[in-house]
Amino acid sequence: MRLQFFSIIMMMIFSLNIQASVTHEQFNKIQSNLLKLYSKSVADLNGQFDIVIKADGAIPQALSRKTSEGVWQIEVYQSMLDLERQSIQTLGMMLCHEVGHFLGGEAYVVGRQLTPAVRSRAPKKMSCEGQADFFSTSVCFRKLADLVPELRNFKEEESDLSNECYLSYKQQDDIDTCLSGLKTAQNLSLVYEDVLVKMGFPTQFQNRFDNTVTDRTLNYVGEYPTLECRYQTLVHGLLCPKNSDGECIDPRWTRPLCWFNH
Repeated sequence: MRLQFFSIIMMMIFSLNIQASVTHEQFNKIQSNLLKLYSKSVADLNGQFDIVIKADGAIPQALSRKTSEGVWQIEVYQSMLDLERQSIQTLGMMLCHEVGHFLGGEAYVVGRQLTPAVRSRAPKKMSCEGQADFFSTSVCFRKLADLVPELRNFKEEESDLSNECYLSYKQQDDIDTCLSGLKTAQNLSLVYEDVLVKMGFPTQFQNRFDNTVTDRTLNYVGEYPTLECRYQTLVHGLLCPKNSDGECIDPRWTRPLCWFNH
């Protein structure tokens, strides 16, 4: 009887351990440091920055919205933290993407599908999905890794892409962020794959770049590039140290043509 009771307890503990891939402590670490990094930037634009967990919602989501009260809020559903392939690294890059909707700059979302009346009330200057991805790794993830060293814990296996990290950066911390970021971008693409499956859109990330060329920038409301295109954008951002004009020093790593049209 005691053995059976012990087995049940161990099963409960094991279930709890595998249920949440990101703990609230890890979430709080990402949350507090993103607030530290970007609250002033949001305040300078007359907003109040906040990041919260929402307990409800069976479908995992993370989203950015500007409220009528002036709060620029990132909402993360608990189900997003519970995903098996979620980690503190992927969560950091994902929430950097959400910050990118606020601070990523052009290209902005265009509410083409909305009626003129609704469009006039829609939040202004929200960066589109591709732009938010590019901001995530070209700006935010690097700064966040300086404050949360665990983001550098992944190591990309030696490859042509990992070799590019050594060509792009000279400081070891920057190289480590780039190498870990490459693996994180791959893993985050798998997390997005899991989200799409739970939303009823089964798809499979192909672990490669999307070499298609779009005839227009993908910036409509709710318009997402392919998983391969998003992965490519994240990688380009990681390999894009910028010059004084804010442009990639190596033009190979600018925003990819699978979503961005010059």
